[in-house]
Amino acid sequence: MIMSSGCFRWFLPLAVVVILIKLSAGEPEPVKDADGGDDGDESFECPNEFRGRCQCGRISSSSESPFRGSYVTNCTNANFTSTAMLAVLPEATEILIFTGNSLVTELPANLFGKGERSYDKLHMIDMSNNKIRSIKGKTFHGVRHVKKLILNNNRLLITGEHFHPRLFSNFESLEELYLSSAFAESHRGLNFVEDLITTLNMANLTKLKVLNVENNGISVLPNPDVFCSLPSLTKVLLGGNVLTDVRLNTSCTPKLFLLDVSDNFISTLSNQTLAMFQNTPKFHVNLTRNPFSCDCRLLDFYRWVKYTKTWVIGNKTLTCASGYPESNGGRLLNELAESDLLCSTLDDDDLQGYVTASFAVLISLILALIVMSGALIFSHREQIVKVWNLISSSVSGKSTREYTALNQEQTSQPNGKRHSSHHHSNRPPGVEEISV
Repeated sequence: MIMSSGCFRWFLPLAVVVILIKLSAGEPEPVKDADGGDDGDESFECPNEFRGRCQCGRISSSSESPFRGSYVTNCTNANFTSTAMLAVLPEATEILIFTGNSLVTELPANLFGKGERSYDKLHMIDMSNNKIRSIKGKTFHGVRHVKKLILNNNRLLITGEHFHPRLFSNFESLEELYLSSAFAESHRGLNFVEDLITTLNMANLTKLKVLNVENNGISVLPNPDVFCSLPSLTKVLLGGNVLTDVRLNTSCTPKLFLLDVSDNFISTLSNQTLAMFQNTPKFHVNLTRNPFSCDCRLLDFYRWVKYTKTWVIGNKTLTCASGYPESNGGRLLNELAESDLLCSTLDDDDLQGYVTASFAVLISLILALIVMSGALIFSHREQIVKVWNLISSSVSGKSTREYTALNQEQTSQPNGKRHSSHHHSNRPPGVEEISV
């Protein structure tokens, strides 16, 4: 069928518009080699194992995508329940995005195959939001050039049988590690933090600059040296946890300039922590959205915020959650004067502390008394046994003599005249005995 000239005039501009829309959408396009031809090693199509659910190719350099110019394999919300297809990941891949799937079991060993392919171009892996529960120590191979690893929003277990200290050991070039909300809530606690720190220490991540462990229920850092095995750290993100203080040895991380502890349970900070902040050059700390208790115990912190050279992010928004007097609650810290920060004679926390301390002292005294009594009895046990035997013999002899005398008295009575409480009474004269 021959198209009329009128239709052709409408069709040509429409086709041009469609092509322009396609180009501006940032979809992967075939890669051109130095001669201008297609590079056969890099294809618009993903391998068949990806079942048409992913996109593989280079993002247009004219795209607004943050990945423009990079070869991306993107499997977002592809409903995969396994990672078998990653064993044939295109070797040209520079960025792997494998998010929003349902990998309810552990990641297998040799995730990217057993060395049949080379992934020297791969520099970013995003496997967030996949419900991953466990990652073996041999899962990641061929990742020595990866600089950014994202495992946010998973359900990782890293304690007990799931503890794999070599989890990150093959990431020789890793600069950014994101573990926000990455761990199962049921396994959070001090052991979880210690095992996480051990895993980081054993990985030899000397190039790591950014560590994000936000929203993982971390209540305490085991010791001030927890990050000393990461000498290149510049940013530590601990927001959204349940820390009440944060003591770090920053002398072993000389490049650290940002510590984010926003949205924690910090009511004040110790002088030791403030000194650490003060002695770290060009240091930035984010303390926003913490429940500060604005009474006299906050005075040192109040003065430090006011006069420090440390960059306190959002210092104008720091808010009192409570305080003394109670009217301090809800007020901005920078609106208060020192004279507003008062001490109560005995607040509930102090009273509870005194009661607890008194109870502990009482228990200690009782235990000490028991121990001393036991020691005294043991050291004088022979004398105690002798005294006990004498007392027993004396009591036994007296009882025998009394029984013999009583028996003699009873046998001396005439027949039929023995005293019996059942036949005689000491009732007054004139009172008759009542028979029952």
